Amino acid sequence: MGVVNVTTDSFYPGSRRPTAAAALAEAQKAAAEGAGILDIGGQSTRPRSGPVSLAKELDAILPVIEQAKSLGLPISADTLRPEVAQAAVRTGASIINDISGLLPAANASDAALIIGDMRGNPETMQRWPRSNDGVFDIYRRLSARVAACQAGGAALDQIAIDPGFGFGKSVAHNQALIHHLPLFLGLGVTIAVGVSRKGSLGYLSGTRRPEDRLPASLAAAMTAVNGGATILRVHDVAATRQMLQVARSFS
Repeated sequence: MGVVNVTTDSFYPGSRRPTAAAALAEAQKAAAEGAGILDIGGQSTRPRSGPVSLAKELDAILPVIEQAKSLGLPISADTLRPEVAQAAVRTGASIINDISGLLPAANASDAALIIGDMRGNPETMQRWPRSNDGVFDIYRRLSARVAACQAGGAALDQIAIDPGFGFGKSVAHNQALIHHLPLFLGLGVTIAVGVSRKGSLGYLSGTRRPEDRLPASLAAAMTAVNGGATILRVHDVAATRQMLQVARSFS
């Protein structure tokens, strides 16, 4: 899943595409490098980021979705807002990627769903990165949300879960998530993981800048795949595909 950020303040400066033209060029690059999904978002979800207006988010992503349809790949709308999710699906997105996992728009379309796990919101999530019982707490929350989506009419093969690496979690929580990722196979749905260039990897690898975290990102992505992840949300499509290709050649 190639990241296409139509934003000016995403945590990784190399991913910021402030205009529709720049974002479309990024989508084209990701497609050429072998992305299987394009994840288009117009709202930064880095820690302590505030919300943009509804109009600004719609203006950011809808033109890119409209033009990216010609690339022939499934398009995911990365958003917290039901209004944006619904408009994105009408424009051509076939997946809703909601890191909050609440998915109030889930019953409004036949789109596939990626259910995330985040405590609070991007502005507040790192103020209390704690959990009473770690991955089991996250598992229960995601299990309840999968059940709610099923009750709303979604089939299991329409649903993926993302345990929310970096969203309201400490470094230790993130390590535990990846270590215990096979636990989430018990939910019976696809597992999506987004570890690319995130802050916990910087702490573990001693790299202060996101620009220097590609090796750490590839190592974390490979560990996630070994744990059962089948969707990787990445900034670096070509490098990730190359890593997977070589790893699979030895399996």
